[in-house]
Amino acid sequence: MTQQARQDDVEATRRAYAEMGITARVEPFLNDVPALLQSAHLVIGRAGGSSVAEITTRAAPPFWCPCPLPRAMNRAKTPAPSPPQARAG
Repeated sequence: MTQQARQDDVEATRRAYAEMGITARVEPFLNDVPALLQSAHLVIGRAGGSSVAEITTRAAPPFWCPCPLPRAMNRAKTPAPSPPQARAG
């Protein structure tokens, strides 16, 4: 298992894997992405444009996670806006 995580989440993610008995490499940045993709049996990734392009060029089957547009476009830690509420009446 190899996972890229935000720097703030690396240690907690490593602990979570260890508690489940899973050997995992968790890093804030992966320099060897082409080699990792080539050796992967399955890739779970965000469905952003560059990720889709890069992952589909490799042999591993992908599982796409939706990319939350408001957060992806605004890197600040602000929640996505709520959908409009239906009006009664």
